Formats: sequence, structure tokens, C-alpha cells
Amino acid sequence: MKQILCILFITLFFSCSNSGKKQRLAPKEIENQSFIEQKILIGTTVLDTIIPREGVKYKEVRFTNPLSLPIKLDFTRTDIPEKEFDLKDYCSSIQYITLKFPYPDKGGFLGESKISILYEQGSTSMRGYGADIRLLGDKIIAGDRYQGYYLYDKDGNYIRSLISPDNWHDYNARSNKLTIEQKSLNKDFGISTLGDNYLLSVKKDGKGTMYFGNAVKDEVYLQRPYYNGTGYLASNTSYLKYNYHPEYSRQILAQTLSLEDEILCKFSNNNPVLVKQENTGYYPQNKIIYDYDGVLTFRQQYNDTIFRLKSDHELEAAYILNFGDKRQGVQDGYVGRHDGKYAPDTWLETQNFVWFLFTEGRDTPAAREMGTVKFFYYFYDKKEKQLYKQPTSDFPETVLMKNTLENGLPMRGYFAISNGKTLYEGFTKNQLQLLIKHPVFNRFTLEEQERMKTHCEALGERDLLLILLTLNANN
Repeated sequence: MKQILCILFITLFFSCSNSGKKQRLAPKEIENQSFIEQKILIGTTVLDTIIPREGVKYKEVRFTNPLSLPIKLDFTRTDIPEKEFDLKDYCSSIQYITLKFPYPDKGGFLGESKISILYEQGSTSMRGYGADIRLLGDKIIAGDRYQGYYLYDKDGNYIRSLISPDNWHDYNARSNKLTIEQKSLNKDFGISTLGDNYLLSVKKDGKGTMYFGNAVKDEVYLQRPYYNGTGYLASNTSYLKYNYHPEYSRQILAQTLSLEDEILCKFSNNNPVLVKQENTGYYPQNKIIYDYDGVLTFRQQYNDTIFRLKSDHELEAAYILNFGDKRQGVQDGYVGRHDGKYAPDTWLETQNFVWFLFTEGRDTPAAREMGTVKFFYYFYDKKEKQLYKQPTSDFPETVLMKNTLENGLPMRGYFAISNGKTLYEGFTKNQLQLLIKHPVFNRFTLEEQERMKTHCEALGERDLLLILLTLNANN
């Protein structure tokens, strides 16, 4: 693309309930702005300061629905049947879409990439970093926190940049590595989506801005200062601030806030309070938080219940996980007690099934090499109301969802995403090449092998192959 479309930080004042003044730009000034900047200048409410009201608006309510009781998954049972998972049993069609990275001379979509951040003295590195993909109605958002987020239509045609970096970093597609000089890292991004809406958080030079938008309508309806924490969309008029950290959180799990930061509700932390000890370190479980058919759904670390946020102050129990004496508690995690304990790792829910992965033992590269960490895979069939154990012992990166749909390819449960009605996953050329070279490739049929090679050869080394599966409506 000839022009970089990025969101600039603009000091504007519109009249609002808590503060602000109204300002208009002259037509010539507007003409010099990019398209998305024009939308912000013309049609967006901009709050330059946030002065939240005191107090809490609602009291929290946690409940079970008698017409839809929470599903209890009992992993202590010894009679859980084994069954091979096949996407054909749950999906009706498959579609392949290629997303081209809009600035191929500057970056590319990441896929299990290595990221190195260079400091004046020393460096840090991360591995396994991938592109973040979100399906919102008939639009697609793809990108990452360092190279920006980009909007595409349902056929993969590039529409525009939502946000892009001021200083591009060194991306080597051949080595699958992104190298960042810390002194040039003056801006990074985060995104949360719910239904057709998105919350884009931008931190720049120690300050931040939050942009609330609708991808389907292609609009940004609110720009406001950023708060210090992780925010998730709760609705188009509120967001959830996830507070929980076992070492520091004692009373509050999370709170919902209006877009002007009025506290709508505070949800209490019901986990046991951590007893700190000397010479110990905290090893956190993964929190599970996702959009299920437009409803924010989450599990607190070390808790046995998965909740749906039914309103700004109501949590409905959706699933209850029973691990018996294999349940890892807060204190277990803090002192590093992992042997013989299950830690939920991956939880993928669709309207037809739930696919999940648990680990026993601390999951580290060294533990994998020594075989001291174990992986357990299950899925729950919603129509049959039956829990199954999957007969596999692969590491999570190579666990594949069998897919015997016509023209189908296996998908990786560890990386797949669902909004409830659609299941999707992205592959870069590098990821396809790694899969082709992996021993698991020999398990595919010759037709599947040729199909994967064909997609790999056709895909640009900086682009992304998006696989979309439509879930059956009658399950």
C-alpha cells in the first residue's frame, strides 16, 4: 500500500457528560487526514479526560439458570469413553481465504515466530508468537501487538489499517523472526472483540488510548484515555477489567465499567487467599476468556467454574470442572506443586462441542524434552451430552483435529478459534512448512498431503491462510 493508515493521537474536545469542549477542524485539515483518521475526526466521541462517578452502580449476582443448568464435567471418572474427534461430525463446509499483509516491505503475519527485544544491555526473547485473528460478522481483523491490526472483508480483500506502528521492526520471513530494538518500541497494541464490536488499546510513550469500534459498520464510536490493566469488551457500552492475580488480588476478581469508567459492578474473588512464603515463586495458570456468540465467557485461574457475563452485573455458571484431588489450587501453583495436578491449558467452545487440553506437571521446553509433563485431551459433545477422552499423546503444537470434510485439512486445536458458530484458524507459510516436515505429516492421506503442499506453495511468505469451517446448525 502507498499510504500507511494509522490512528494518530489527537487532542480533541467534544461535549460529554463529564467534561470537554467542542472543536472542529477546518475542511483542509480534514482532507489531509487518512480515511480512518477522518472517521475519528468527524464521527467519533472523543473523551480527553475520564472522571468516573463514585460508588458502584449494581450489586453482583451469580446464578444458575434452572432451564439451562451448568454442565458438570467430571474428570475423576474412570469410565470416560475414548473417541477420535472428527470435524466432519460437527461442520458442514470449509472455506480458504488468503489474507495478504498490507505492508510486505515492512513486516508480515507472525506464525509461531520468535521475537527478540534488544536492550542497551542484554535482550529478551519469546517463542511461539502468532497472529491474532478475529472474525466479526462479515469482517476479519488480523495482526499483532507489534505490527498493528488490519481490517479485511469476508473474502480477504484488504480494507484498511486499524492501527500500525510508527517505527516498523525488523521482520525476517525466512527465519520467522521479529527483532525489536527497545528504544524504538514506542507503541504497542491490544485488542478485544465481542460480536461485531472491538476494543483497540494503544500504548504510546507511556500513555494510552482506547478505541471502541464496530467492524461491520466500519466505525470508531469512542476514543478515550487508556487505563492501566487488561480490558475486555462486555457489551458495546461497557467493558470488563480483569483484576485477578493470586499474589495481589484478595477481594476483587473483576469489575465492569461504563465507557466513561463508572463502576457498574465489582465481582468478588472466591478463591482462597494466597499464603506467601519465602523462596517461592508464582507460576500462573492460563486464564480462559473468550467471546461465545456475543457473550463474554471466562474462567478464573484455579477456579472450577466457567461463567458467562449475562449483563453488567450478572454471572451465569456455564460449566463446572471436577478434577478431584488432581485439582491444582492457588497455593499449589505458588509453591510450584504441579506433579499429579491438572492445569487447564486450552478451552475451545463452539455451539456443538467443547475441545480442551489439560496438562499434568509444569509445561516448559525442558519438561517436554524430558517427558515430565503430560497432556490430556478431551471433548464434550453438546448434542449427545457426553464427555470423551481423545486417544492421543502428542504435544499440543502437533495435536490435530481430524477433518474428513471434502477438501478439508486438519486443524490444530491448540490454535483454533471460535465465535460459537464458526471455527477458524490461520496458517503462515512457515507454519505449513513446519507441519509438512513434521513426522505427523505421514499420518495424513496422500490427498491431504498434496492439498497442504499446494496451499503452502501458493501462500506468500508474509501472508496468512485462513481456514473457516461453518458449524452444523442442527446439533
